[in-house]
Amino acid sequence: MREGTLPRLPFSRTLATRAPLAGANMLSRSLSGVGRSPRAAVTLVEALVATTLTVMIGSSVLLSLSTAIDSAELGREQTIAGGLAEQLLDEIAGRRYHALDVSPLQWPLGPAGNEGPHRATFDDLDDFDRWASGAVNPHGIAYGQDGSQGSLRPAAFRCQPHWLSSWRLAVEVYYVSEANPSQRLAAGQSSNLRAVQVRVLADRPSGGVHTLADLRRVFAYVPPSP
Repeated sequence: MREGTLPRLPFSRTLATRAPLAGANMLSRSLSGVGRSPRAAVTLVEALVATTLTVMIGSSVLLSLSTAIDSAELGREQTIAGGLAEQLLDEIAGRRYHALDVSPLQWPLGPAGNEGPHRATFDDLDDFDRWASGAVNPHGIAYGQDGSQGSLRPAAFRCQPHWLSSWRLAVEVYYVSEANPSQRLAAGQSSNLRAVQVRVLADRPSGGVHTLADLRRVFAYVPPSP
């Protein structure tokens, strides 16, 4: 070692080399954070947009669900109504075409004075013309409450009293053309063909009337052989 010189430290070069690197790293970290701001929550606009989308999606789902429920309920009602209409047509088909002491071409159609009000007393087709009633059996007892031979079911087997309470049965009998059975004849005209039309109607709470079933069957008169 020469006189007037300082001793060299073994680590002085290492410190001189690392010091600029450490400073550069700190500077780069500082610059990388420029323009960034921490977010603690969503903004009011984002919350409103999210709420609006949620309401729209929820409304669509509820509307689809409500439509599906209404369609299923209407399908159930139409199935039951179709069965009631078929049953009533079969019941009418078991009657005579006309009364024994009346012409098969009689006009007007309708029950005699001693027939009714329940259809169990009807004995021929024309007796059912313009007959209308609630959803009841031939003895006037509501379906779901009726038993056999005009009696009530045991209480444990009866349906709820309000079941079918808003339903109505309506029957119309009229003459149709022999050349075209789909063509209804005008009032006063007659033929050897009579159409029986059965409708099952439902009174809605809104005040409207919905036709659940509308069936039609044509009956022919065949003169007896001489």
